[in-house]
Amino acid sequence: CPCPCWPTGRVAVRGFRLAERDQSAPFADFDRLGEQLKDAELAEWLGLSRTPIREAIRKVLDERGVAAAIKEYRRLERERFNSHVFAEPELEALGRDLLKEGRMEPALALFSLNRDKHPWSAQAEASLGDALARAGRCEEARRHATRAFALDKSYLTPEERLVRSEGCGKNLERP
Repeated sequence: CPCPCWPTGRVAVRGFRLAERDQSAPFADFDRLGEQLKDAELAEWLGLSRTPIREAIRKVLDERGVAAAIKEYRRLERERFNSHVFAEPELEALGRDLLKEGRMEPALALFSLNRDKHPWSAQAEASLGDALARAGRCEEARRHATRAFALDKSYLTPEERLVRSEGCGKNLERP
């Protein structure tokens, strides 16, 4: 259970609503049953930092490079999972930021890591494919666009996705 539990069985559930009033509970100072806690209050009480993982590894990436950043990501995931937000959009956002800065290789590495961590995500596949297309690696881009479309038919077809890309759109070779 990812939510904090007390030995008496009282639980703060997702959304952090007080489920039961008890004077010995850490939330005894609340006046009404169901009063909401703020995320930051609960994190402070639990001694956790819910820093988005993109913020935690961005500094390492900038100072020591992408290999060190990926190593740090894996270490934090293994040792401090509850201290960071490891949601799929986190690496996606950092990868997109790196693309905007013209840092193609680190972006590709993070998109690839995101896809490895979320193998059933059409978005992770599509983002990796888009970055590969932008880098001019059209055949690899096509494979990831095809996989994204197979996972979720609401995504653009591989051909549509590649035609719209910056790197492969003009020189699209039909399969």
